[in-house]
Amino acid sequence: MFDAVGELPVMERVHKRFYDNVYAPPWQGKFFEGHSQATIELRQT
Repeated sequence: MFDAVGELPVMERVHKRFYDNVYAPPWQGKFFEGHSQATIELRQT
């Protein structure tokens, strides 16, 4: 399945876009205070 979606580069872009949207609204970003967006993206990927 990993190969079918485009492997690591595609997954990195998907997670980056997803977390950009998660962190964008100030009220929603507060749930992730103290957690680096980049770190969360890497863990997810």
